[in-house]
Amino acid sequence: MRTTCLLLCVFAPLASAQAPYFPRPDLLVTDSTNDRITYVADINGDGDYLDPTDSAIYYDDNLGNYTLSNNTGIVCGRDGISFVSDSSTDQVLRMQDLNGDGSVSAFNETTLFFESLSNAAGIEMISAGGMARDGSVLWVAVTQVGSTGKDYVLRLEDLNSDGDAQDANEAREYFVRSDLSQGGASNDSLPQDVHVGLDGNVYYLEVGAGGLYTKGIYKLVDLDNSGTIDPLTEVFSFFLPPAQPAAPFYWAIDQGPDGAWYVADTGNDFIWRAFDANNNGVIDANESTKFWTAGTASLVWSVRMGIDGWLYVAESQNNERIFAMKDLNGSGSIDAPGEQVTLFDELTALGAPIGQLRGFVLEARMQEPSERYCAAQVNSLGCTPQISSLGTPSATYGSGFFVQAALIRSNKAGLMFYGTAGRDNAPFGGGTMCVASPRIRTPLQASGGTPFVDDCTGTFSFDFNAYVATNPNPALVLGVTVDAQYWSRDPGAGPSNTNLTDALEFVLLR
Repeated sequence: MRTTCLLLCVFAPLASAQAPYFPRPDLLVTDSTNDRITYVADINGDGDYLDPTDSAIYYDDNLGNYTLSNNTGIVCGRDGISFVSDSSTDQVLRMQDLNGDGSVSAFNETTLFFESLSNAAGIEMISAGGMARDGSVLWVAVTQVGSTGKDYVLRLEDLNSDGDAQDANEAREYFVRSDLSQGGASNDSLPQDVHVGLDGNVYYLEVGAGGLYTKGIYKLVDLDNSGTIDPLTEVFSFFLPPAQPAAPFYWAIDQGPDGAWYVADTGNDFIWRAFDANNNGVIDANESTKFWTAGTASLVWSVRMGIDGWLYVAESQNNERIFAMKDLNGSGSIDAPGEQVTLFDELTALGAPIGQLRGFVLEARMQEPSERYCAAQVNSLGCTPQISSLGTPSATYGSGFFVQAALIRSNKAGLMFYGTAGRDNAPFGGGTMCVASPRIRTPLQASGGTPFVDDCTGTFSFDFNAYVATNPNPALVLGVTVDAQYWSRDPGAGPSNTNLTDALEFVLLR
């Protein structure tokens, strides 16, 4: 493991070689053939995972205390803890490398986080699929097909810090889509994946085969703060892809830091890219494109956007492989040489083999170097600007960590506030100042966007690593926590004709 990644779910190196800056990101990969989790890393920085030391066993149920059978979902967090869902054992396992040896097979490193029916809430979880993590909350897409026939999104949280969500009130059926006892039918609804969007809302991927619910992405908004979603008033269609020649099968979703969504359709062998360009809360028909089209039959199980701007894909068709893609020529799709690269292929990989490659988590999701907080100010056009980050914050790299903002008014000036004194929550110019004093202002930037049009297509991007390297601020050292927020001009927004985004908190790594 690269020593630059101080907050990863995996702490120990696979090999002692020091990789150059920005090799391919580290992965944790589910393997339901060999019943294990594999750790994959580009140790020598050559751009692939094919070398002997590039893959190693992270968890093997022959060595650990818990059985894996059809492990699919996997997520990680800043605390170095990963969670794995298994749709056959009906469990969610909690994993943490406590002794730093690069695996989680030692005593108490892999524990039971949640299990169907044995939990105090008596919740039946059968066929658990994709997962998402938002701070201490874990979301699980569940295709029940059990005695109750419920299909739902499950909410889990360890409220008493005992390492599981088995206790009373720690598990909740957050959104029930279909219920046999309420007149539903088998396969009416199949929640396949779940994701927490940049806006903080929960989105889930519907792939129901019964036809009652249109396949696509739905947004869940708890408008009345009841802790559950009313299926009639609090679930909203977000992206229902246009009809295609073959029946669609959507197995994975992800959202990039620019707000774009990626949806894998294994029925038609391509990946959608969809973006709510007009900020009306839905993906319209003209706001989606076929980002990647397979040349042959493909079975894409998972897509994840990397900190390097590449979309990483897990495919299980004939042989298992991991590949990455990036629109280098700006055409809007993957259509040129070098825009698609195979990184791992079970037929040529020299390290630990992977069978039935279902899910994986990237270094960006393991490390989560930044955390969004605070409330953004709605601008005078009705858009809510969003702050995000791309890359790894570092006190030494000199480049590669971008603090970004989207949905800014086009062609306006702006800048970023930052500070090292923590968070704030104070009124400021009609919005909320989220960065505690003393605050430092970065140089002015132009938001750009659509020329000569007043809309919300403006963006900001600031390389904070480059700023650290070229500005003698003694506070910006290894381990310091930085808070940042964008300010911009917004004529017509009272009382100061300005606008503020939400805020970002991150730690400078090595």
